[in-house]
Amino acid sequence: MSEQLATQSAREACSDLCTSFVLYLDSRRFTETAALFAEYGVLIRPEGSGFVGPRAIAAAQSARKPTLQTIHHVSPTLVTLSSETEAQGRSSFVTFVIDTGDKPSRAMRMAYFDDRYHKV
Repeated sequence: MSEQLATQSAREACSDLCTSFVLYLDSRRFTETAALFAEYGVLIRPEGSGFVGPRAIAAAQSARKPTLQTIHHVSPTLVTLSSETEAQGRSSFVTFVIDTGDKPSRAMRMAYFDDRYHKV
């Protein structure tokens, strides 16, 4: 495989991780969401709380209210390779949040994903 093709393939793999994350999260597939993280992987929520490792991430996601639904619309991820095993990614997103519980509500949030990728 040529170096250029390997670089493009690595960038696409990182971008696919970001896409998989939001698709699993929005589908409430929390075990699959957490499986995207290595044992030392960290998820930091927008409000600042953080979780380390797939078990903690799955537990935190599973604790979400069952009436809470999210839909993320994510920009393409700009991936920068820093070595053969590490990369950084940045994408912007809009999240539509709907709570269908006793007090129905809707909200929209905008923010960035700042990701670090490590090949394991």
